[in-house]
Amino acid sequence: ASSIVAKVVRDRAIRDLDEVYGSIGSGYPSDPVTIGFLKQYIQDYGTPPPCARRSWKTVKNLSQTTFEDFL
Repeated sequence: ASSIVAKVVRDRAIRDLDEVYGSIGSGYPSDPVTIGFLKQYIQDYGTPPPCARRSWKTVKNLSQTTFEDFL
C-alpha cells in the first residue's frame, strides 16, 4: 500500500511542477520529454531548475559545458 501512496504523491508533485514549468514529462531519467525539458532549461538559464537534484546523473550529464566538466 505504501508504494501506491508514494506513486500518487509523486504524480501530484509532477502535476504541480507542470503548472510552474510547463510540461516536464514524467520526471524519469529515460523520459525524452523530461530530458528535453532539462536540456532546454539548462540552455536558457545556465543551471538546472530548482526542482531537479544536482546529483542526478541526467542533470550532471546535461550540465556539462566545458571539456573540464568531463574530467
